[in-house]
Amino acid sequence: MKFLAKALTLAAVGLTFVNSPALGRRTVIDADLIISVDSGCIYENFFVVCSPIPMPFSINISGVNYSSFYFNNNGSLTFGSIEERTSLYSTGVPYSGPLPFLNLSDYNTPIFSPNFVDGPGFYSEIFSGSFDGAFASIASIDTNKISIDWFQCTGPLNCGPKTIEAVRGFTFGPIGATFTSLLISLGYSTGAGVGPDGLLFDLDAAFEAGKLEFIRTFPLRTYSLILTNFDDGFGVDYLYSPAAMQEVGTSGYNLPGSSFQTTGQLTNRSFRFYTSAAAVPEPATWAMMIVGFGLVGGAMRQKRTRLGKAGLA
Repeated sequence: MKFLAKALTLAAVGLTFVNSPALGRRTVIDADLIISVDSGCIYENFFVVCSPIPMPFSINISGVNYSSFYFNNNGSLTFGSIEERTSLYSTGVPYSGPLPFLNLSDYNTPIFSPNFVDGPGFYSEIFSGSFDGAFASIASIDTNKISIDWFQCTGPLNCGPKTIEAVRGFTFGPIGATFTSLLISLGYSTGAGVGPDGLLFDLDAAFEAGKLEFIRTFPLRTYSLILTNFDDGFGVDYLYSPAAMQEVGTSGYNLPGSSFQTTGQLTNRSFRFYTSAAAVPEPATWAMMIVGFGLVGGAMRQKRTRLGKAGLA
């Protein structure tokens, strides 16, 4: 881990962010390493624009049907825009935007979050400051399912699965390039490419070993939400990578008439929401109800028997 920490420190030098509003994604460039990160919101003329993402299905929450959603850099999925809560500000200038929300119930739209961290997060040189949110996010949509992954992205070499993806495909560059030299150093530290005299002699071997060592020691922290549509409602699952499950965080949801929020060590959770007002009983509940009906019926038969005997007397 100390080699990875050193790598992250070295790679922070000369960091540049290039924004592409038309695609709604941010491209992170460091020397010869390029990573593209999808985002739920885009930034145009220093204003935040959050567009709804259409769903191939609709879900019903408290009598309201929703057929689109927003995924936000504070680690949340919402069914209404929260862009009024999102602000840019410049480095060295006192922040005058909205104060970070501490609770999911502070929002006036249905919201789900596997790891809620509101407030200014990313540093972006193109805006000479930071913007609201603590995570980068990627969403995928299926016929009956939405999947969203959030991961911390504070720089090219600390950008979750996108970092691993880029490192796997990275090719040997000029010896003086920042990332190439960094990977050679990592490989050299494992003994790859080292001769009997202890000196590095095979740069290619050290480079390839450095890639493997970087990926092996990279602390991948991913916070995932899966929303699945059912005939009688929908389900929401929160899933975490092993590294993320070592963290303490805030998760939960806030809906009209129903709210849940907890802070503690992150752990996988599943929620089920039904369209009808009355929840459908689980099998164990049905069994208890059947036994209860049997007991009530037996008691009524015994009562009729006693009343019949009393009449004959």
